[in-house]
Amino acid sequence: MSRSPCLIHPNCQIRLVCMTYYTSSITIEKEDGQYYAYSEDLPGVYGLGDSIDSAKSSMLEGIRLYTEELPLTAPGDTVSS
Repeated sequence: MSRSPCLIHPNCQIRLVCMTYYTSSITIEKEDGQYYAYSEDLPGVYGLGDSIDSAKSSMLEGIRLYTEELPLTAPGDTVSS
């Protein structure tokens, strides 16, 4: 008997997709009348805005674009260059 791919329901035939969630601190600083957002965990990803909220939104958009470029891998897979 083969093992069900579902860890919750033993007879389930649905294949689970594992997702990993990460958290990073975002720093927002005010400089020359503008708000500047960055994270030490994501070099090269920045946000800029006239308010804290707009800098945060800009940073979140930068993170979205950054993560779209990451390779998709399954657990146990290796990424080759």
